[in-house]
Amino acid sequence: MATAEFWDYAFARLFGRAKGIAEMLFEFVFFMSAFYPSWRAVLGALLVVAAMSLALGWWQRRLLRSHLEGAGAGKALAGGAMAVASGRGPSEGLMAADRN
Repeated sequence: MATAEFWDYAFARLFGRAKGIAEMLFEFVFFMSAFYPSWRAVLGALLVVAAMSLALGWWQRRLLRSHLEGAGAGKALAGGAMAVASGRGPSEGLMAADRN
């Protein structure tokens, strides 16, 4: 599963300047389908969100692996290694190196 920070990163990478509009539209469509009076619509919305989270989690792990290929850092040090390489503090998150 993807982290909340990576969802923001993915929306920024996929939609660029329209990130805010895309997030609002996604949340609105999910909200409307979650309260639609049909169990099929609710189940469909939940399956779409789960599939998106799994796909974004795969993308996040792939990016993390590509950043750490030669570093030899363990999973516990992954966030700190990327943040230190970018000149940021280790507490700034896993994808801090890709924000700029």
